[in-house]
Parts: sequence; structure tokens; C-alpha cells
Amino acid sequence: MKKVRLSDIQLGEALPWAVYDRKGKLLLKQGAVINSRNQLETLVRSGVYMADSVVDGRGIYIDIPDAEIDIETALDGGLERASAVEIFNLLEPIKLRLKAVHGRIYNNLGRDIPGQVYRFCHGLQTLCEEHTDTLLASIQLDHAGPYLLTHMLHAGVLTELLARRAGWSRQARLPLLAAALTHDISVPEFDGEEYNQKQLSVEMRALIDMHPRSGVELLRSAGVREATWLDAVENHHERLDGTGYPNGLVDAQVSSGARILALADIYSAMVRDRPYRGAYMAKDALREMFLTGGDHVDHGLTQMLIKELGVFPPGALVKLKSGEVGVVTARGEDSRAPQVWAILSALGTPYPKPHVRDTAQAGLSIAGAVSYERFRFLDIDFARVWSVLSEGAEAVMPERSGAVRP
Repeated sequence: MKKVRLSDIQLGEALPWAVYDRKGKLLLKQGAVINSRNQLETLVRSGVYMADSVVDGRGIYIDIPDAEIDIETALDGGLERASAVEIFNLLEPIKLRLKAVHGRIYNNLGRDIPGQVYRFCHGLQTLCEEHTDTLLASIQLDHAGPYLLTHMLHAGVLTELLARRAGWSRQARLPLLAAALTHDISVPEFDGEEYNQKQLSVEMRALIDMHPRSGVELLRSAGVREATWLDAVENHHERLDGTGYPNGLVDAQVSSGARILALADIYSAMVRDRPYRGAYMAKDALREMFLTGGDHVDHGLTQMLIKELGVFPPGALVKLKSGEVGVVTARGEDSRAPQVWAILSALGTPYPKPHVRDTAQAGLSIAGAVSYERFRFLDIDFARVWSVLSEGAEAVMPERSGAVRP
């Protein structure tokens, strides 16, 4: 990364790039404006950085030092000892590191590229083991930035969790996780105007149809030889009834790894906004996958995914019987009664401070899921929920009138 100088930033003008601290933590997003000279001087004096970049055919990839590929380097105290809010805020540095990994694969830069991917995977595996709920929630609530990067990260986390539930060992899961994190590496990031066309152009359709094989070619050129990794990338669009692509495989011809990645890929795509449609609510996505998967995907694995995530996964927005709107922060023993923190009152006004609710109680049970899109205009600071969660809090009970104490 390149150190920012005072002359690099113009007062009152939007930043042309994001600003990070020395560990790669995001401090200011691209487009932020600094209006105070004193603030600017203090920021630069503390030592801040912009990312170096490597340009490829699809855009700019961030290049960071080899030592900072490890997710562990983004936290001072280590992953195991990190607080909930530290993990929640770790998403941007994680995406920064994954972007760097993709850039090295795409441009064939550096030594032992597969080893660099595995180093990233080891850190992500630890996160999935120690902070599953917070990691899932932070990705579920991330509605900004390029689709593909967040999608591959989300698919990676889902693949890791599903393979673990299916009984795969940590070591066996490693190449499958690497496959999930790179499965769409050759897909172009089309813009909304292209996707909103009634039909994709022949050229665009060809690029999409060939991306499993072109992805494998790209990975091979970067030194990847692991069979599980390459197989899952090539066959994550195969379907058990033979209707998938690129090879038209049938039933047992589709490996376990490709089946797991296929489900993670489908679910992650469904719950994210696309230019041509809004995001599915998590509950609706899981329900549709269960009911309409038919002979296309592995039904047993679909059931495992539902059991792993729960009816209302972390990061889902829900309406309570109290009339409040809350965010799911953790799964519970009862999949219909996860941990929820109320963020909006029954009148629809944001709480100054979120409150934990015991959804196992009748008056506070979940009435249903709600769409993030309905509340996007409120610009809710979800990190604040995890900040309060890190401090610890007692469940707040509603008053008999049904009103909720602020």
C-alpha cells in the first residue's frame, strides 16, 4: 500500500480512493469528503494509506503486501479474542485481501499463488469456527460494493459451513473453500444497463456460459493443480438431472464438492440485489430452494443448509409480535427463535440504542421476515448493534400495553 501525503487529498473534494490504516482497516470510503484542515492534517500525520492497484481487463484489483494476505493481520489481538463488533467491522479488510488474492491470480503475480489463497482460507476457516454468526450477519447486511467479490466471499463461508456439517474434515474443506472463493473469477462484472436488457447479447451469454472452464484455465495458469478445487470450479453449475453446464453431468457424475458449492452459489445469489431484480429475503430463498430444487440439486444438502442457517439466519431483518423491527444476530437452538436486537420501534422510529429481545416469548416472537429494501433509506448503522452486543446486555421485556420501553 502507498502512504498518503497531505498533497494527495483536496479539502472539500470527494476522495478518489479509499483510505486505510497500516493494517488494511478501512478508515474512509471512496467518495468521502474532508472539510476540516485540522482533521486532514491529523489523519495524514497518524499514517494512512491508499491501496496500490493492478489493472486487469475487468477493473482494478488491490495489491497489498504478502504478509497482509492473512486475515489475522487485520486484528491486533487475534481472531479468537476479537469482540463481536471487531469481527463485524472486519468485512471490508477481508474483502480487500480477497480482492488482492484475485488480482494475483488474474495477473499471475507473485510466488506460490495457491499457497497465498490457502493462507487466506485458513484465516476464514478460523473465523467460521469462532465467529460464525457475526460473519454471516456482516455479509448478509453488506449491500454496497461490487456484487461478485461479496458473492464469492459469501459463497465461501456457506461452503465452509455446509461442508463442515456434511462431515468433511478441516483439511479436506480447504481446497473446496478455495474453489468457492474463486469460482466466478472469470466472470465479467456487467453493469445494470447490460443486465436489464430483455435478452443477453450473444457475446455476454457466451462469456457467462464459458466461465466455469475459463476460470479453471485461469487457475491452472496461476499454478493450481488440486483436483477438488478445479473440479468444484468447473462443475458448480452442473445439475443432477443433466440440465447444467458446461459438461451436462448427471447424478453421480457431479462430485460432492461441486454439489456443495452449487448450493452455496445459488443461495448467495438469491439473497443479494441484482440489477434485474431485488434480493430475496433469506427465509424465502431457503424455502424456494427446498420446494423447487427438485432433481436439480442435492436435496439432502439443501436440508443441511437450512438446518445450518436456520429459518431466520444472522443478518436477516424481522418484524416481532411487539411491532418492532429487529436484526437477527445469532442462531438459536430453536430455528424459529434466534437472538434478535430491536432497532426500530413499533412506530417505525429508530431506537437510539438497540435492545435485545427474547423471541422465545410469545409477545416478542418473530411475526415474519422483512425486506432490507424497505429500510434502506434510514441508513441504519448495524455496526452499532454489534457494538452494544459486545458490551453485553439483558433482555428488555415489553410493557403490558404492548409498548416497548426505549
